[in-house]
Amino acid sequence: MKADMNWRSIGWLVTGLACAAGSVRGGTVPPVPEPPQAGGEMARAWMDLLRREVAAFRADLKPWDKDPRAKLVTDGRHTEHGIRPNAQPMSGFATVARWSPDAAEREAALADLVALLRFVAATHDTGPLTASDGKKWKNQWQSALWAQYAGMAAWIVWDRLDADLRAQVEAMVGHEADRFLDAPPPFQILRDTKAEENAWNASVVSLAACMFPDHPRAAARHEAGVRWHLSSFLTAADAASDRVVDGRPLRDWKLGANVHPDYTMENHDRVHPSYMGTITLNQMAHLAYRWTGRPAPEALDFNTKPVYDLLKFFSHPDGRMHFPDGQDWELHRLTPMVHAIMNVLHGDAEAAYFERASLDTLRRMQARTGRTLLPQEYFFPSLPGMYVACYANAFLFHAWWGDGAAPASASAVQRRLAGLRRFDAGKFIAHRTAQGWNSFAWGTRAMGLAIPFADDLLGSPYEQGFVGRVAVAGIDGKAARDRIESTSPWAGTNAFTVAAVLGRAGGAVRQAVAMASLPDGSAVYLERLTAERALTNVTVETGAIGVLNEPEWPHQAGPRRLRWEGGGREIDGRQPAKPFDIPSQWVCIDDRWGFVALGTGGWRYQPNDKPSRGRREQILHLAPPPPGPHAADAAIAGRGLIVLPGRTADETAAVAAALARGLEVDGPRMGVRLGGNRVEADLGAAPSARITNSRVAPPH
Repeated sequence: MKADMNWRSIGWLVTGLACAAGSVRGGTVPPVPEPPQAGGEMARAWMDLLRREVAAFRADLKPWDKDPRAKLVTDGRHTEHGIRPNAQPMSGFATVARWSPDAAEREAALADLVALLRFVAATHDTGPLTASDGKKWKNQWQSALWAQYAGMAAWIVWDRLDADLRAQVEAMVGHEADRFLDAPPPFQILRDTKAEENAWNASVVSLAACMFPDHPRAAARHEAGVRWHLSSFLTAADAASDRVVDGRPLRDWKLGANVHPDYTMENHDRVHPSYMGTITLNQMAHLAYRWTGRPAPEALDFNTKPVYDLLKFFSHPDGRMHFPDGQDWELHRLTPMVHAIMNVLHGDAEAAYFERASLDTLRRMQARTGRTLLPQEYFFPSLPGMYVACYANAFLFHAWWGDGAAPASASAVQRRLAGLRRFDAGKFIAHRTAQGWNSFAWGTRAMGLAIPFADDLLGSPYEQGFVGRVAVAGIDGKAARDRIESTSPWAGTNAFTVAAVLGRAGGAVRQAVAMASLPDGSAVYLERLTAERALTNVTVETGAIGVLNEPEWPHQAGPRRLRWEGGGREIDGRQPAKPFDIPSQWVCIDDRWGFVALGTGGWRYQPNDKPSRGRREQILHLAPPPPGPHAADAAIAGRGLIVLPGRTADETAAVAAALARGLEVDGPRMGVRLGGNRVEADLGAAPSARITNSRVAPPH
């Protein structure tokens, strides 16, 4: 034992809790006790959702040809998509099997849980069988997480499992846990944080420590679990700090950083709120410690509050998130579990509000067909099972800790979260107003968003938001890659500007851009495109806005309705349609999202009836300029647009009519006056932008 092992670790050297739940090779397994708050309002709400989701999921199970007693929902390979979709929903089956009010439902869920365990545990390297591809799973990138899913579910119904299955589960959990006892956690901040990986590896280690407290390595497992949990969400300053966590100064843990100083996190080459939400992987271990009556390590909650504060700032009223750097996963990944946990563990009234908003949306989603997701709303095979687990975990936290805080009102949440935040490490600025969400990112991609707030999320985080698509005939593949050449951000307390230079089509086109977010929530985007050499065929689809058009979504009331000067059209996202031009200075979508073109004659709308990445995204962009030819250094286009979140068609038309001088252009300099604001941009050699308005407050 290490000389500096703290009091929390010493407890693991004594004999574990005695129980009658059944002995295994590592000693007795403490029984999961009865929850004291299972009859609470929120616990019952999540249980109702869970029961319906498990019933739907059960219909997808099929027998496994290698063992007629086993069932699965995949092809049974030993890889992530063969194992995880079977393991992740197990906690939901176990929760229904133990605590559903319906006896027949309990037995059916238990039978299917046992059948799933007979596949997952048996095909681990420590089990008796191979997977359908003739291989066993173990020691894989994510296999610790699969073992944790299965192990925790088995623990809930441990007294209902036979001795052979218990032995297989113990061997699986122990093997996946013990490989981390002496291993150093990895660290990375840029592009691919190791935060979630460290957290899911920690989860199986702490599970093994709690579930098998008599095991000879129980103390070592606890110590390693604390180290891996703590390693997950550290900043560089944390790693060097004298702050004492779990019995020793942070610097003495000799760990690194996975989180930016501004508490943003990168994965998939972007700042990614979905991965910031993986703080729940650490927090889930609270259940194991609660069930065994032992104090939870401080590491489980380290930095969860500042990370979660950002998640609240990113949240849309319906429970989904805004993604300033784009979202490569599904947009229908609601995150109710993080809200539920922060509500019950930390008494966060805003978390209670967002949890209930998410619950309302999820109820509406499930009411469509009896299961949460429609087939076109996801592409990740584990997402249906993820929702099963999410509902179960929300129930478990409420069942043990109660309903949590009284929820804050929607208006109070909006007032508290409103404002502007600049993330220099994450490389984006975001402005949250009563009208909506405005942001501009300049990390691995340049993109801007200006999306109104409403239960119906109108806007998509289009990865070429505002800057759009620029293509040159004959330049494709790697040669056509875009690059960000320079950026100049400025942030006040109630407005921001960003100016940037982008090399488009491999540098063949210089695109100088500026975005301004104004105090009233409106946004201005200006751009100047120049040929860097003689070009003959240039496609420009810029000033681009991503529009979600999903009539199946419970908050969307039918087709999107476009209105413009002298015309209009309804677009049903499920029906094929060709792109069409809009010969109007202004256009408004659903009488809630207005746009005014500057320096160009109109717009083009690109319908799309084919879901991609779990969403149906359509594009509105400024009318394309002539394709060329363009001489070297010649201007291809100089123009812009105004976005008016929350404005009606009549209000949008009035703004367009009030632009007496329209877009003012003087060489590379542009300007527009919008009400009491004037936005000016110099898009020449060193782009810059500014807002002149006595009501625009400078930075603190």
